[in-house]
Amino acid sequence: GNEQALTHPRLTSGYVLIVKNPYQIYQIMKKNFTSPSIELLNSDDHPIEYKTKEQSLYIYRKGWHIFNQSWSDSNIKDTLNGLIIKYEDLVDNPGEELSRLVFHLKQTGFDIQVNYDLIENYIEQNQILPEEEPKNEFSKNELKSLSDLSSIANKFQYTPY
Repeated sequence: GNEQALTHPRLTSGYVLIVKNPYQIYQIMKKNFTSPSIELLNSDDHPIEYKTKEQSLYIYRKGWHIFNQSWSDSNIKDTLNGLIIKYEDLVDNPGEELSRLVFHLKQTGFDIQVNYDLIENYIEQNQILPEEEPKNEFSKNELKSLSDLSSIANKFQYTPY
């Protein structure tokens, strides 16, 4: 086919994907964007443009659903040695999730010791403040515009309710 590879096993030892509830992201974006579903899904395929006086750089991207579907695919995860961490788990159980991350780094070839005291100190010094939980209230039109999210969001146990 004409598919572009994400990367190649010879180019990476592994990766970490941190995934966050797209329905909550949508509710937060609702305050800042006139069309949050278009922004979240990138359904207009609009690249991000970085400009200087002389040049423009276009970063082509995909929406939440395609990005996370690609990186959480079991073949990609196994071939490229991926670790998936849900943001909410990182907030609720930082010691456990950061330990998983350190073990993953060690397993991918980093010469790193698993030091639980260091992890605990890091957590104490870098508290993740709980975010204001946005209300998951969606109109029928909003749910329809976000329908592309549902299959991959369900994979991570994210629902709009």
